[in-house]
Amino acid sequence: MLQHPGNYIGDVWFFVKEDTAHAYYLTAPESGRRRDVWSIAHATSRDLINWQRHGIALHPGVAGEWDESALATGCIFEADGRFYMGYTGRNRQETGLAVSDDLFVWQKCPANPVTRLDARFYEPVGSGLRKTRHWRDPFIVRHDACWYQLTCASRVTGAPGARGVVGLAKSSDLATWEVIGPLDTEPFCQEMECPQLYFRNGKYHLVFSALADQILPVKRHQIGEENVWWTTYTMISDNFFGPYRLSAKPRIIPPAFPAQPYACQIATLGGQDYILGTVWGKDADPDFITDPLPVGFTGSGIIALLFSP
Repeated sequence: MLQHPGNYIGDVWFFVKEDTAHAYYLTAPESGRRRDVWSIAHATSRDLINWQRHGIALHPGVAGEWDESALATGCIFEADGRFYMGYTGRNRQETGLAVSDDLFVWQKCPANPVTRLDARFYEPVGSGLRKTRHWRDPFIVRHDACWYQLTCASRVTGAPGARGVVGLAKSSDLATWEVIGPLDTEPFCQEMECPQLYFRNGKYHLVFSALADQILPVKRHQIGEENVWWTTYTMISDNFFGPYRLSAKPRIIPPAFPAQPYACQIATLGGQDYILGTVWGKDADPDFITDPLPVGFTGSGIIALLFSP
């Protein structure tokens, strides 16, 4: 597992280059408040179990800048021989890009922020339990000669308890972005956090995390999640833009798994897909990023492999 002694750990995301996995994760000193001063740290591993930490990869901006005080969740992707990090300015809920030639040294792009919420499609203040702006957790993928950014967002229409959506923005050059309407997903919760999209075996698999008290009661009953606090789910579609519907078994992490992480992400190493996430420590226990759990993409969803309680 990955720990950072003396520091909190928040959400994590991964990029695998050749035989090395790179983890980027939110971190802040335990001497302060967990979310107020997130930076993005970097670690590497050959097996997703034993990690070498490399310090802070990206710091928040200075006072007055769009990403001042605290950063939030992002992603890594490669384009035109360079590496890009999409990330969130937590306080303003806007997204930006940083660029690197080696995955270790990062420079923020001068055009930041590259996207911000568009009130034509997304409500400026969430109507659910958390009355805040929701435009965060960018996940950037290539589709039909365009780049698409997926974000955690809240639609302007629908029942207040079911407005959580995956917001979209698109770009042809990574410099200029247009915010567009969300993916077509079935109503499920107030916030679809840390969305990711994977194309496997002719299907699009949408991965996201949600807090139990933000899930529609009818959906919690449908999938048997009355007693869970938080976890990661999956929806599936034949098309990039949807419609996405809950998988046959929407919960990816088995209920009996020893640690129940949140904001889980997929990492592919050595031809095998794995899921990993963050567990917040209780009392004096430290936060940690879980060891990898093998998963398989099927025609009906994503299933955990090689695990029996």
